[in-house]
Amino acid sequence: MLTIRNIDELIKLNEIESEKLGELRFHKDVYSDPYAKEIKRLKTLRVLVESGVQFSLDNSGGSVIVEDRFVFTLISHKWRVMGKNVWYRSKGASDFIKRYVRG
Repeated sequence: MLTIRNIDELIKLNEIESEKLGELRFHKDVYSDPYAKEIKRLKTLRVLVESGVQFSLDNSGGSVIVEDRFVFTLISHKWRVMGKNVWYRSKGASDFIKRYVRG
């Protein structure tokens, strides 16, 4: 089970790895940083845990199922209703929860 303490520890570890990767590749113009993406995912997960909504991780790892009704992506903050194919945008996890889950 994810707790805020576990998520904070994972964020710190990924920040360290991201800094190391940045130091190794500072001379390159463009490079991918998977640790920075993971930090964004973890920060969104932290908001979901703090809000108290029920969610489960999707098999893809990049999205969660919220309240057994919505699919919410962790990086782009897009969401859709389960069973539908239309994706919507939201400002962030807290805005999505306030407007659509509890609204």
